[in-house]
Amino acid sequence: MERRFEIQKRKILKEADIKPQVFNGMLKRLEQFVKPFIASLGRREPKENAHIYISGLLSDLRRKNVESIAYRYDQDRRALQRFIGFAPWDHQSLQQELALDMLKNNGEYLPHNWIAGDDEMGRSSRFRRDLRGLDEQYLLAVPSNTGIRDLDSEPPVYGGRGQPPKQPFKRVDRWRDSLGDNVWTKVDVRDGEKGPLVIEIVTCRVVAQTERSWHEPVEELLIVTRSPDGNSKVKYDYYLSNAPADTSVEELARVIKAEHRIEDSLKRAKSEAGLSDYEVRTWAGWYHHQTLSLIATWFLICETRRGKKIYAGADGSAGSRSVVLAVTSSLRPQISRLGNTFCKAQKQAERVGSFSPL
Repeated sequence: MERRFEIQKRKILKEADIKPQVFNGMLKRLEQFVKPFIASLGRREPKENAHIYISGLLSDLRRKNVESIAYRYDQDRRALQRFIGFAPWDHQSLQQELALDMLKNNGEYLPHNWIAGDDEMGRSSRFRRDLRGLDEQYLLAVPSNTGIRDLDSEPPVYGGRGQPPKQPFKRVDRWRDSLGDNVWTKVDVRDGEKGPLVIEIVTCRVVAQTERSWHEPVEELLIVTRSPDGNSKVKYDYYLSNAPADTSVEELARVIKAEHRIEDSLKRAKSEAGLSDYEVRTWAGWYHHQTLSLIATWFLICETRRGKKIYAGADGSAGSRSVVLAVTSSLRPQISRLGNTFCKAQKQAERVGSFSPL
């Protein structure tokens, strides 16, 4: 090893608050970790920008926005701005891949009964199918224009020729308009900040139009809720679930209104991976920043778990709060240096006309 690298290594180890084994191979693990998420980006340039941006989100920067990250790693600010704010890459598939990776590799460490998500997740029939393949019970929001076939209503009268007719597909909002007031069930979910949280709910067995194929149609449970939205208006929300049709409406309402727990889970992303540091002017830019920030947060969680395992045994408990704080606080400056290494290697490769991943 060259002397300058040996000096830098000793300096890093001196500053570390925790065992150096925690950081062994971290750059390679980060590269492998982000690979499935950025695979859909296609070209080399956006993949490199994703690496740099995630490294910045994981770094010890105080403000983790495009300008700060570009300055930290001596990158072209405009190129990084285009990547975050305007480049047409599919954040939805990245989010779904992130969720599936968490469930496949760490589901046993995340005790849960349900998978919940917004209509960005629920609109994808592939994502719902993948969750069923993992034997997960989901309750996912869907857009109001989702087509469904009502399995609980009587089909049209059979004329005696050909296949017996089925109920036609209908948009869920138009299906809801056909309901009478007597079918809604009022549920007192829990106490909220402004008093009791009450919603009305109705369920129906359906086949979603997104599931049509040569396979057997998949029966799902449609859940529609309505609640006051201020100014004498009513808000309607729509969900699809693979839960049994006899699942209680109280349990469904509890899952639907569990946003406060999700918000608690986002606090770590805000404080450690720059979730709230976005400075963008477009909806796509906001979504791109949020997606990469959540990927960075999940990497931090995985590395923290790894550090806790290293410390388990004679040196401390795997669940020790002090170990968690030591690992997380020490990861960021180390990742900042690793990000520098990545960018230097990238520039060196560009000078010789090729790029080789670290």
